[in-house]
Amino acid sequence: MGSYQGLTKPESVFFIKNFEGQDTATKDLSLTNKGDIAQNCRFNVEVGSVTKRNTIAYYNVSADPDPIQSIYRYYTTTGSQHLLQINGNTLRVGNDSNGTFSTIHTFSSSSGYRFSAVTYNDLCIVSTGQDNIIQTDGVVAWELGSCKAALVADAGGSVTAGAHYYAVTFTVSGSDVVNGALSNTVTADASHTKVALSSIPLGPTGTTA
Repeated sequence: MGSYQGLTKPESVFFIKNFEGQDTATKDLSLTNKGDIAQNCRFNVEVGSVTKRNTIAYYNVSADPDPIQSIYRYYTTTGSQHLLQINGNTLRVGNDSNGTFSTIHTFSSSSGYRFSAVTYNDLCIVSTGQDNIIQTDGVVAWELGSCKAALVADAGGSVTAGAHYYAVTFTVSGSDVVNGALSNTVTADASHTKVALSSIPLGPTGTTA
């Protein structure tokens, strides 16, 4: 081992200006630059600031005074944007520009339920967990498993005047099966005597018609 070498420079004295140990006891009257609970706050909106979270906003308050339970925005591959919301038991579609919504579906269950949604093939599938699942193109809504109905401006058809909705029947192994889902309702008149059906679902394996 080498011989011990003494100090060649005098010791430098240094000072700790602030030193804090961990204090696990919360003292209501002795909190310094710290807090133990912070609710509905936003930190550093400006550097070093604490601000209260903004209040809940309402869309189109004059027409829809009840609160919105759920809201979902979905886009199509063509660039269309639709803003869906439930107010009470009514599903509405609108936009952000003016807050105006129009009704596209009324759920049969009592109001107050939220919904979950997913976009698939340019359609939005919506479920409250209480009613039949529906799908919408942002214009009208129909139950999943049925089809979309649209009036055709043609007086040469055979659809009688009045309200009509449609169900899809599958013929499987010689038997007809109705799945119970219903389309949207359309109202025919003298100048609209044809109805076009689209988004018709495929039946299970073995379906012949």
